[in-house]
Amino acid sequence: MIQINENKFTNLDKDLINRYKKIDKKIKKKLIELKKYSISNLTTFFSSLENVISIDVNSTDSFVMANLETVKKLNQISLENISFQRKELKNDKKIKDLEKQKNDTNLNSNEKSKINNELNELLNLNTYLESVFNYSERKDRLILYYSKREASNCHYCLAQYTTIYTGKMKMYLNGNLDHIYPKSKNALISVSLNNLIPVCSLCNQRKSDATDNNFNFNPFDNHQIPKFNFKNVIDISNGEAKLNKMDDLIIDNINPTLESRLELTSLYKEYKSPIVNLLDRYKKFNSPSYKMQISKLTEKDISDNLESFISETSYTDKNIQNIPLHKFKSDFYKELEEYKSNGDI
Repeated sequence: MIQINENKFTNLDKDLINRYKKIDKKIKKKLIELKKYSISNLTTFFSSLENVISIDVNSTDSFVMANLETVKKLNQISLENISFQRKELKNDKKIKDLEKQKNDTNLNSNEKSKINNELNELLNLNTYLESVFNYSERKDRLILYYSKREASNCHYCLAQYTTIYTGKMKMYLNGNLDHIYPKSKNALISVSLNNLIPVCSLCNQRKSDATDNNFNFNPFDNHQIPKFNFKNVIDISNGEAKLNKMDDLIIDNINPTLESRLELTSLYKEYKSPIVNLLDRYKKFNSPSYKMQISKLTEKDISDNLESFISETSYTDKNIQNIPLHKFKSDFYKELEEYKSNGDI
């Protein structure tokens, strides 16, 4: 929903850097093998690729740790309508393994048909590259990077935790890693950390379910700052703020794709309870009796720290990325403060 900073990898620990370098080397070796087949209609592809990133295994160029500019350039390499003949890949290990399975006399016709379909799919360049980059197998190692960052809030809705925790056998993400540029269209950036963001399961599912494939929202490039507008939700009467129904909540300046695909306004209309609690605390901590009691206990004037007392956590950019509903509550708090400064409450 809001802009996030590019992943720089400068302070990454050596162990994780080495893990990512190993992934890069394995990918590059397979790309070199593919290039050796000298398939005519791949000449332009490799020329475009090597203008962006070196596939030399000794090169420091990285697919996993590619910067934003490199990710964008890789995404611009067209992979559509590029395919090859099965005989052109006859020496490919995966192709040979599938051919061997298909010739198994114990297989029934349905099983053979399934293998044949898989073989045909591999003859599409992007599908073949998906097997080379192998995101599903490497996902756990990519999640490791996000486990070392403080951000643990869904980058799309800012309403759900995307906590990462370690179980007995592996590391788990409460949600999913979402590809900003879909790997189904360009596998070259399927393991690039600057193309992956943790999102909650709901946003991930809503994005996947939508019929339109053009999800025009990139949190790295997003310069729109949405604002929750409660003007039709808050009722001011006799110097007191009360809540009406949340049906009239508005989110100003929200990215159109997020709103149309994820229906975030409808989602936030269901979050009345946090606003009710915040308004209740706001009234209490602004009352003279509360201020007096707390001042006696702390021996300090709390006027300058009211926000911390009321919200329990300061409304900072860092907390907005870390704590679900923080932007929502921050905008509500600021609106109450505006009414107070105008003498309305």
